[in-house]
Amino acid sequence: MYKDIFESIRNEAEKRNLRERTIQLYCSDVSYFLRWIGKNVSDLTLDDAESFLTAKRLEGRSPETQQTISVLFYVLFY
Repeated sequence: MYKDIFESIRNEAEKRNLRERTIQLYCSDVSYFLRWIGKNVSDLTLDDAESFLTAKRLEGRSPETQQTISVLFYVLFY
């Protein structure tokens, strides 16, 4: 369903010479975000990311998640 987005993340990560484990972590976090938000990728907004990150901060989620979601929005909007 989200194959294109994961390919885009992988391509961007490989351009930056990121390790395979980092790429897998990014894809895992993005997958979690997409399930949590429950929207089509084409309907995502920056407010969606803010809502997600706020909820995760309140749950005590680590800052790495914030970086991962930043990667997603870089791929989507730039």
